[in-house]
Amino acid sequence: MMSECVVPTVKYGGGSINLWGCFSQAGVGDFVRIDGIMKKEDYRKILETNAILSGLRLNDPGFIFMQDNDPNTLPNYAKVS
Repeated sequence: MMSECVVPTVKYGGGSINLWGCFSQAGVGDFVRIDGIMKKEDYRKILETNAILSGLRLNDPGFIFMQDNDPNTLPNYAKVS
């Protein structure tokens, strides 16, 4: 890890941000800042505009899409057609 990319923090320093991001063994893809509360529509837009392009840029033949258990990321809604 590069020391210039690490910022010291203080517990209870106040403030936080929500990010969507992706990575693979080939490197790091896009990171998207989420303002406010993310709705299902926001998540789908992030996937449409960032996930596939990041996977292609990483040029990782073993690219596998995985997600957490956030209710906004339910497969029924975010299903790729």
